[in-house]
Amino acid sequence: VNKGTAAEVQMQIRQCFGETFTDTVSTRQQEVHRVWVASNQKISKETVNAIRSGVSNPTMIGNVRFIDGDLLWELVEKHLPLSLLHYLDEVQKKAQTIDTHYDPLITMSANGATITFKEKFAGASKQKPIHITPRFVDQQAADQFGASMQRFRETGEGVDIPSSSIAGVDLPDFLQSIVGPTDHQEYAIRMLPTPNSATLPVRITFLATDGDSYVCHFVRLRTVRAGTKEAIVRSEPGDAPIEIEISLRNDTRETNVSLRPILVSDDAVNMSNFIKISRCLSKSPTFKLENLRNGSILAQGQTNSDGFECPSDGYVEIIELLAIIQNSIEVPIVVPERDLTEEEVVLIHEVHEIVTKGRLEGTWIDASATFRPDLPTLEIFVADLADDKATVLAFDEEETVELFGVPIPLGHVRHILRSAKCKNYQEIVARYDDLRSGTASITLHLVAGEDDLIIKEYTKWVAAQSHMASTAPV
Repeated sequence: VNKGTAAEVQMQIRQCFGETFTDTVSTRQQEVHRVWVASNQKISKETVNAIRSGVSNPTMIGNVRFIDGDLLWELVEKHLPLSLLHYLDEVQKKAQTIDTHYDPLITMSANGATITFKEKFAGASKQKPIHITPRFVDQQAADQFGASMQRFRETGEGVDIPSSSIAGVDLPDFLQSIVGPTDHQEYAIRMLPTPNSATLPVRITFLATDGDSYVCHFVRLRTVRAGTKEAIVRSEPGDAPIEIEISLRNDTRETNVSLRPILVSDDAVNMSNFIKISRCLSKSPTFKLENLRNGSILAQGQTNSDGFECPSDGYVEIIELLAIIQNSIEVPIVVPERDLTEEEVVLIHEVHEIVTKGRLEGTWIDASATFRPDLPTLEIFVADLADDKATVLAFDEEETVELFGVPIPLGHVRHILRSAKCKNYQEIVARYDDLRSGTASITLHLVAGEDDLIIKEYTKWVAAQSHMASTAPV
């Protein structure tokens, strides 16, 4: 059902009922009385209704049975072991007697049959190697195969010979009995290196002539291909802001390091690390490769780092500030691929100041603040703000800012106005009886006095800086 539309299935049903078949007992022609529509997937009610609606003959559609995955499997378990499954088991048993050294394991899939050979005992392949000899269409194709095999032995580089270059293959007798005649079949040769499952932990230090440096403290190297003359090892994804590929030549004792920039993620921390290493690598630094297991130096020399560029100093500074903010709030900050606005740059500097120092200082002209004063606070308002006097005023709130669509909760903040006057003092007096209960609120409209300094203290970040100071080594 899942391979055709409802209309196609309807047509197939009508075709089934319109044909006759020979009865194997009476040898007479018989009409089809029942049709099964089977699928190894679930057949939905909507699909059944769509198929039924297109078969106009009620007698015909009344003799159609729909069998989906669950019921189909029950029928397989009930009937198939005595037929196809039994046959496949017999084929597998017969295949295991074909050769004295190998057991062919035959598996079936939608792409066809796959034959895998397993040694019957340890060392069987050494006693009796499997020799498969290709025959090529011409000498040029044969020479190409020979050169490819030579490179495979020396460097582990893959071999890929298309079927257009191969006239046929000569197989051992036991293989010939399994696959049959080969004259009319197409063959291609493909040999791929198998990466080593083990990795080697290393530290890589890059050092430029101007003193700029970058250290990849933990990088796992994996051998991706190797031969008698050359081995290629490559860093595991995510271990460094770049891909590191090292070519080791056994014949010349040369070591070449190739580097490719890979920005794993465009959040601020990853971008900061990427920019730092790109800045260093843009200066063609030397490298040192250390084995973390025993501390030995595996290789050192000059890097091949073409393609690395260093951004402007201003951009580098902004990314570093964002990385510090991200590490502090523990929320990824994705940097947009555009120029930052002046307002965004100012906000980045302010938030960095908050998370690193816990406070901001600035000046102000006017402000509004809503209070729900208790009686002692109300008495202070009445006394200190009378006659256009200026006083120190503090009020608290929770603050959250948004940067590039990311909410940054800054937490509890105390605003301290060093000199504030109240423009609506008479409202305080008029509402005195209402406010003294402590349940009503009032909004004060304030202007700066002679001292226009405002201090914003962020409780969470002040405490964090105090903790860092108390735990710092002396």
